[in-house]
Amino acid sequence: MSENPTQTQRQTFPPRLFALWARVARRCAVVVLLAAISLSGFCLYYTGRHLGMNTDTLEMLSAELPWRRLDNRYKQEFPQYRDDMVAVIEAATPDQAADAARALYRELSTRDKHWSEVFHAGSLDLFAESALLYLDEDELQDLADRLALIQPFLATLARDPTLAGLFTMLSEAIAALDDGEEFDLRPLLREINRALAASATDADHRMSWQLLMNPDEARPDASSRATRREFILLKPKLDYSILTPAAAPLAAIRRLLRQTDLENEYGVRVRMTGAAALQHEELAAVTRGTVLAAALALIMVTGVMLAGLRSARLMLCALFSLFTGLSATAAFAAWTVGALNLISVAFTVLYIGLGVDFAIHFCLRYREHLLAGADNDQALERAASHIGGALFLCALSTAVGFFAFMPTDYRGVAELGWIAGFGMLFSFLITLTLLPALLRLFPLRTKAAARARKDNARPPSLPSRLSRSLSRLPLLLSRAPHRYCKTVTAAAFLLFILALMPAADLRFDPNPLNLHAPDGEAVRAYRDLLADKSVSPWTAIALAADEQQAQALVAALARLPTVDKSVYLGDFIPPRQEAKLDVIDELALLLGELHAPETAAAATRFNEAATRTALAALRERLAQSRSSSRPGAAAAEWTRLQTQLARLAQENSAGLRQAQIALLRALPGRLAALDAALRAAPITRDSLPEELRRRWRSDNGYYRVEVFPARDLQDQAALREFVAALRSVGRGAGAHSDGATPLDDAAIFNDAPLFQDAPQFTGAPLIHLGAGEAVAAAFAQAFASALLVIALLLLLLRRKKTDAVYVLAPLSMALVFTAAAAAMLEMPLNFANIIALPLILGIGVDSGIHIVHRFRADAPADGNILRSSSARAVVVSSFTTMAGIGNLAVSPHAGTASMGALLTIGVLLTLFCMVIVLPALLSWRGGGQTRGGEKHRA
Repeated sequence: MSENPTQTQRQTFPPRLFALWARVARRCAVVVLLAAISLSGFCLYYTGRHLGMNTDTLEMLSAELPWRRLDNRYKQEFPQYRDDMVAVIEAATPDQAADAARALYRELSTRDKHWSEVFHAGSLDLFAESALLYLDEDELQDLADRLALIQPFLATLARDPTLAGLFTMLSEAIAALDDGEEFDLRPLLREINRALAASATDADHRMSWQLLMNPDEARPDASSRATRREFILLKPKLDYSILTPAAAPLAAIRRLLRQTDLENEYGVRVRMTGAAALQHEELAAVTRGTVLAAALALIMVTGVMLAGLRSARLMLCALFSLFTGLSATAAFAAWTVGALNLISVAFTVLYIGLGVDFAIHFCLRYREHLLAGADNDQALERAASHIGGALFLCALSTAVGFFAFMPTDYRGVAELGWIAGFGMLFSFLITLTLLPALLRLFPLRTKAAARARKDNARPPSLPSRLSRSLSRLPLLLSRAPHRYCKTVTAAAFLLFILALMPAADLRFDPNPLNLHAPDGEAVRAYRDLLADKSVSPWTAIALAADEQQAQALVAALARLPTVDKSVYLGDFIPPRQEAKLDVIDELALLLGELHAPETAAAATRFNEAATRTALAALRERLAQSRSSSRPGAAAAEWTRLQTQLARLAQENSAGLRQAQIALLRALPGRLAALDAALRAAPITRDSLPEELRRRWRSDNGYYRVEVFPARDLQDQAALREFVAALRSVGRGAGAHSDGATPLDDAAIFNDAPLFQDAPQFTGAPLIHLGAGEAVAAAFAQAFASALLVIALLLLLLRRKKTDAVYVLAPLSMALVFTAAAAAMLEMPLNFANIIALPLILGIGVDSGIHIVHRFRADAPADGNILRSSSARAVVVSSFTTMAGIGNLAVSPHAGTASMGALLTIGVLLTLFCMVIVLPALLSWRGGGQTRGGEKHRA
């Protein structure tokens, strides 16, 4: 398109300023290029030395939020619960889980290089020696009666806990039944038959002697491996000087498991989870996803830019400009922020998506002037003159849109807004400075421009016409917004009205687990725990000023149907101990000593000759027994046992050893536990071990009350119901010993009041909902202020005040369409993908400004703005953004993947609104040009 002399004469001060700017950069091209290279090198070095990473999702929210202050105070009182890890030991039986947990605890306790604290409740002497005191009186009496009946058989096994000893014990039991004694051997026979059948198929099954001694314990589904769990709580020593602070502790425990072969020895599975392990997994997934997306983005963005700019030289210049601006923005982030979070790390995506737009618009306008006949220097100055004002307004409005997030409580996006806002300003400065210098040193060749003009003027050949017709199909479609502007505008408005309803259903997902890679070990273990209400890690925590207040709170919580149980330090003092101790003393006299060091040693021995002798004797006793076939004497189980014993007699030594492991591997541990429990002593406050007390009572005297939910809180409805019930407890749950108001903020904290509803509660459920509410409020505030400030800027800086409406109307449509699409695709907003909204805002504002600016300043003769280089630049920059951002959808990190998917949808819908709806609106009401080329009166 030729230069309009009238427009040149009417240039105002800003266009002349931008032309002068480009002229200076062009004349000092070598200096500018060397300065850019030096700046990029320094920025990369500085960023590598000073930019860190913080994966704590809570740190993305202001520490001044009430629930953050409460959680921080709780972590100050109980620091062992901050950045913890949990080793989850899972097995098919409680015996295997308990034995493996004790073995792992012993190993970890002797290797403190990576752990500042190791805690396993089952290894405390308190629970070993007083386990029976925690049973109800009726349960204890029933257990004592059962143990009294089988005392002779236990004594036999205690002397010889081998397969030969077990067969001898069964022979004695059959003899006792034949003599008329009454006892039920069905549970024991059933378990023996199951274990022998499993050993025949090499299945890893261990018989549970604990469940045999106490069958009142609910037996889980035997088909599930992870049915019995033990937990070892770890406080890792994290190295924050590296990108993965928890890498060394996790590697250490994996190395320990390999060295000890503990999982195979005990038939268990050990999984690591907890806050530190989850953060480590999330950071690893984000890193892998970012590296993969960056590689794919570089390839795809390069291809899109090459196709859009139609010049490898322009593409390389634009990429160098982009790289320079990105390195400067990264250094700025390292200088002013220091550490990126899971949201602000996306500034790279935002910069590539938006910053490259400046270079694309400049290069295409420069190319347009070359094709119009200008020489290289004239094309550079005219491009800067014509597009500089639009670029400046885009940079300013987009930066202001990002800065609008800074006053919010969502620190993650506030920091992102700070970095990305200045990044837009850097991109504007670098585009108008570096590109003129680069294109002065490496200009688009005049011969290539002349050949392009000649090709445009010469009638193309038939194959060329066919190829060009196919390639111009989008251009043919692009005439519709101009020709049918009223119809397109009305249809878009109707779609907008229809999209409002599904858009209103878009929800925010506050569950941070849904951001993680779903196949990560820590996440899968955590979800399994959440599904079990008895061990759910999503518990609410209350701090009580004294024990009386803690008791009152527990009593109030017991009346809530959404609460499964509440635990505080006083629950470790069993009730009615005197009566229970009498029963235990009588049982100890009857059973005698069941476990000694030689018992454990005997369990590892295997004597094939003695085993075969005992096996033959048992088979002979079974064949001669009368009691095994009488009614009610488990005849079916005796018959199965005879079949299993016949098969076992044909096994070699390895088969017999496998049977001994399956039947008796867990017995010594159970005998040792029972022997220790028979030495029970009264439990008082003073006798509670210190490592247990300080996990429930802080050094400052505050009591920790843990509240377990009755339902799986992965269900959002259950989560909200649980939190609402806790808040309903209010301030009337009890009274202090000094008569002060119960659960009063001032009685617990020395600062301003916190929550108005339930100031005493913190923990994952309240934190997740509080974070979701804070994020929703932050975005509502930021979007309202961003749109307001952008509208004011457009009103102040645009000559026609209605241009603000033309830019913001299709932008509003794009946002609503994006929200509706996300809702219909069941893609809720989360802590990661919510940054799609500021990006869509920035792209929409930029695209709208460029379209309106070109329509006002230099529209094509036929009034169809889509035939201009500005429209091409909008399309190319949008596809460049999608090519870069869309690759995030392949990330293993679910949050990052949802970000890529939502951004791709949003950018595509924004492109539709800006190249279809906006041109139609401008053609209809914008005072543009008619089909015949005559201008409407503005």
